[in-house]
Amino acid sequence: MNVLNKDERRAVIRGGGVRALSAPLYAFSVLVVTSVTVAGAGDLFTRVSIVATLALLIPFADLGLGAIIFNFCGVDAPQVRVQQIVYSITWVLGCMSVLISAVAMLAVPMNLWSRLLNSDISHNESIVYTMAVILFAVNMPLLTGSKILIARNRNHHLSIISVAAPLVSIVVVLVFAVQRAWPPLYCLPLILGYTVSNTTATVMAWRSLRLTLCGFVVNWRVRLPGTASIMPMMIITVGLPISSQVGRLQVQENSASELSSYILSTQLCTAVWSVLATAAAAFWPAFSSRRGNFKIVYGLWFRSSLTFILVGILVGSLFSATLPVASSIVSGGDIRTSYSLAIMLGLLLVVQSAHVVSGMLLTQPIEMWLQALSVMFVTLSVLALGPMMVGQFGAVGATGSLVLSILIFHFVVDIFLVPYRLSRKRSVVGSSQPHLIGNSG
Repeated sequence: MNVLNKDERRAVIRGGGVRALSAPLYAFSVLVVTSVTVAGAGDLFTRVSIVATLALLIPFADLGLGAIIFNFCGVDAPQVRVQQIVYSITWVLGCMSVLISAVAMLAVPMNLWSRLLNSDISHNESIVYTMAVILFAVNMPLLTGSKILIARNRNHHLSIISVAAPLVSIVVVLVFAVQRAWPPLYCLPLILGYTVSNTTATVMAWRSLRLTLCGFVVNWRVRLPGTASIMPMMIITVGLPISSQVGRLQVQENSASELSSYILSTQLCTAVWSVLATAAAAFWPAFSSRRGNFKIVYGLWFRSSLTFILVGILVGSLFSATLPVASSIVSGGDIRTSYSLAIMLGLLLVVQSAHVVSGMLLTQPIEMWLQALSVMFVTLSVLALGPMMVGQFGAVGATGSLVLSILIFHFVVDIFLVPYRLSRKRSVVGSSQPHLIGNSG
């Protein structure tokens, strides 16, 4: 990685370093939130956890528009044009947020939550779950802040701001515990944490670009550039959470006795994965600015991918070894995670690490479509293999189907696709849009 300039090294090393240093806090927050939720939610833990899963989908909720920010809001872009683009994207995401909130509010009088969760849910409980959806929708326009910070080589600032998410989640869930809150309310702490973090990032990003509410009101019809990548990015942002979270439904349907263990284990895995994903996100400007030089970009991709694979093996091994003990401590011995599930989740961290750098490189429009196709194959593979593997291996099978799908349709494809695309003469400097492929778990 010696070809990175000063700003790029700072974004990669400091961003990843801050997230690595804060990793124990993320893990601790998951342990605290989950253990308190297990005790506070009681018999409602399963459905409360399913609703709380919305928090894990927030990073994918920009509808593909984040790609435009990544591509056209870098440090070299004219500030006036950047302002117009951000205003317009915020308008689009804001309108979608209002629409989703309106639909969510209809779920209460129509009793849709009882159908979605296959349980007898009261009117007041439905209101709480609808509040969770509305908070999720509020985060959609707020995601522009984190995208701007990454695009402008401020990944390390974003890593510091992101610490607010676990801190807020811990405070909220402990307040609920002290006040003996109503069990359904325990679906909110994680989402509230993300909301505070994303709001802070957006405020910092807006101040750095000198964005104003007056400018936001005026610039609502700006023509957006780079729209050719919106559709594949939408496919990616929809497909990733489906492929990574559908396992919960499959386990609930075929192996309900393992559901609590599976939910807890995947939440811990997601906290660990966020450390690696944050460090990888800063690679996109480095690839984008060097895209015309095959030798340099290929060398950077190869060394970076190898580094992430080695780190993934180390982190995955430690995670597999400690997960069963951590699960038992968190639940007070009520939830036990098998070593087979722990090992499979460790393998998931490895295959995600093996692919994530390529996700930062293969971002030209045609490559976005190829990656969208790969995500579709991963999703279809998980949907097809999952029930069969869950039926035979339980929760281990749910994770195993995802590991196998990512290995085949992402990593193996990367090995052939990256050298081919880099050797194409039509590779143009600065024509890429990044995304966080592999942010599942």
